[in-house]
Amino acid sequence: MSMTPLEREILSDAVDDWFGLWEATAQARRLLPSMSDAERHELSRDTLKKMVKEGLIFLCFFKHEGNWEVRIPMEKTDYVLDDVTNWQPEGGWHIRFAATEKGQKVYYALPRVD
Repeated sequence: MSMTPLEREILSDAVDDWFGLWEATAQARRLLPSMSDAERHELSRDTLKKMVKEGLIFLCFFKHEGNWEVRIPMEKTDYVLDDVTNWQPEGGWHIRFAATEKGQKVYYALPRVD
């Protein structure tokens, strides 16, 4: 499976833990410093949408206290990702992403990049 550097970084993060939406934008900022904030946000949003549709990651409502996770149905993904308020750093409940079982298998099958 061919992946962009951003997809690879997002999947790497997602395999490791739950990550906030804003952290995908931070990865885009690190990888693509010449892009504007708006362009990085759009790219991050579109990349997450693609990865959810491919079954590599899932979105969830998340609360640190107790590590509560409530998965968001795939059909709600576009709505959730299009709402810019969901991209704000954490509060109580907030939106995060994590790898699915398929995403973990794909990640560990990727060739190493040093």
